Amino acid sequence: FFFAHMAANSTNDDDYTSSESDSDLDDYVPQSTEPLNKFEETRTEQGTGYDALARQEDTLLGEKCPIVFKLPDGSQKRHEEFRMGHTVEWLKQAVEDKYDLQYLSQKLYFNDKMMIDPLSLSDIAGLSPNQDNIVEVKVV
Repeated sequence: FFFAHMAANSTNDDDYTSSESDSDLDDYVPQSTEPLNKFEETRTEQGTGYDALARQEDTLLGEKCPIVFKLPDGSQKRHEEFRMGHTVEWLKQAVEDKYDLQYLSQKLYFNDKMMIDPLSLSDIAGLSPNQDNIVEVKVV
């Protein structure tokens, strides 16, 4: 568009001066709303911004995994915000944040077996999505 405009309005490159019609270029809006390429197509399908990122994270983290923490004082606290893709470290951080039990002093147990930090909940044998899973918190 720009080059066609230049060719129609100028006889010599040295003669070119700004004209009133050049301001049309500043207001140019592409007419097509079709995606430019595969990336644009994917971005359009998934949306943009925080909502798209949250949807993608939900997909990657997998199914919900309700956890009932059995705390050292004997109380039990149920939490539904965990997903099968979360790690044991994520659970320990949540326990520290919510119950003021130092991360490094915690040991988490499921079915009397210690849960190892780098594992995700989907790696823990017997832990099931969509049902309460009792995790015992011990302080050492």
